[in-house]
Amino acid sequence: MERRFRLQAVLRYRANREELLQLDLARAQAEEAQARSLLDQFRQERQRSLLDTARLLTGGRVDVAAVQQGFAYLGAVQAAIGHQGSVVEKAAERTEARRQDVIQAMQERKVLEKLKQRHDRAYDEWATRAEQALVDDMVTVRYNRRAAAGEEAIL
Repeated sequence: MERRFRLQAVLRYRANREELLQLDLARAQAEEAQARSLLDQFRQERQRSLLDTARLLTGGRVDVAAVQQGFAYLGAVQAAIGHQGSVVEKAAERTEARRQDVIQAMQERKVLEKLKQRHDRAYDEWATRAEQALVDDMVTVRYNRRAAAGEEAIL
């Protein structure tokens, strides 16, 4: 029996592939976090703009042009929020897809690792049996030599 695990190169390949997929997952998570951060900024800007427009309306003299401009800006910010929301959804989908790829790669690597562990255990058992057979042969030869010399066997 061979000590060498024949699928070691495949195991190394799968481990490297898993690492690369984990890096892709990290990049996707960073992109998603960045997209979520931008969405939060847009939402804060909408809140600030709402408050500014409300102040214009509650002031003593109402500047209609400024209020219209405030509502137009609110509309633009709301459109940006909608667009950024879809960007966040797509980023979340990409992140989940990468996560599933990592999970699958991890499972494939673990299958080979278990196979390697079984191979190592089988080799150790084989080596132990071979060693025990060698010891048994040596004891038998010693016994026969002593018996031929007329000595009493010592067990």
